[in-house]
Amino acid sequence: MLRLIDQAIASGQPPLTPAVILEFQRLAVEGLEPVAGQFRTSSISIDGTNHIPPPWAEVGDLVDEMCEYVSLHWDETAAIHLSAYVMWRLNWIHPFTNGNGRTSRVASYLVLCAALGMNLPGDHAVPEIIDEDKQDYYDALDQADAKWLDQVLDVTAMERVIEAALTVQLAAASESVP
Repeated sequence: MLRLIDQAIASGQPPLTPAVILEFQRLAVEGLEPVAGQFRTSSISIDGTNHIPPPWAEVGDLVDEMCEYVSLHWDETAAIHLSAYVMWRLNWIHPFTNGNGRTSRVASYLVLCAALGMNLPGDHAVPEIIDEDKQDYYDALDQADAKWLDQVLDVTAMERVIEAALTVQLAAASESVP
């Protein structure tokens, strides 16, 4: 992750690609899933939500479109928005049989750090903070999904979740400075 952030900062280019996403998922579920690091090849359902992920045959194209959105908006869009978009959209696509949430949180954090132009300080990072209490995260996913059904891209609730977690991360980092 740190290497990818540094490369993105040095190049000025967005770090998010389908290959990076596949590698993050592989690392997240290796040893838990027999097919780590590959997009799903069947339909799936998600417990606890009304969201129905798109057909598996569309996953690759949708991940490409998500990465393209980030690239097209890289220079003109706030880092928090791009990060929130990735977190929501990757969950919406649900490209894997397992590890979608973990993968979306780390991919989102990569985008956040790279777009801000720095490795953010702190030992307790945004993905971990969100993972500790997921209800606001789940609510933000549901809110973005509801807007998307109306053909509106609105990830403001997810932006608030990321901002809150970032505040916690930075506050903890500042407390550890002598």
